[in-house]
Amino acid sequence: FGFCEDFIRVLQKLAGAESKPEEGKTANLIAKMEFDDATGRPKTPIQVGRACTILEVGEVRVRDGWRESKADFYWPSGFKSTRTFPSMRQDGVCKYICEVKEDETGQPLFSVTCDDDPAAAFTASSPSQCWLQVMDKVNAFRAAKRPRLS
Repeated sequence: FGFCEDFIRVLQKLAGAESKPEEGKTANLIAKMEFDDATGRPKTPIQVGRACTILEVGEVRVRDGWRESKADFYWPSGFKSTRTFPSMRQDGVCKYICEVKEDETGQPLFSVTCDDDPAAAFTASSPSQCWLQVMDKVNAFRAAKRPRLS
């Protein structure tokens, strides 16, 4: 399968392409998207809110293992985004690169890499498992910086 038309419709709806604001009100869009006339695919990068940018939308794999078990959608192989989030190594925020890849068995593999420590890539079979690893590191960094009570 290539890029799923249903996925494009969902993206258009999320971007506000199918809804119009009430008269006198401004649309509260989470993303502004443009589509390539030749392919119908979204043009990237796509800014989503203030903290997230979609760099690649990927390809939908309609096969076992690629469907989110608790929802009605498939993980797109090749998806890549960045988001800002608290750093694991210094005060403030940094940029994290989030990717959906295919492992050696053909199953989805999720990866999160921090730009201030590219050698520390977190990989797991679900995005939440990756982010739990990131949160553990962020929390450990913050805890080490807290003053100790005597």
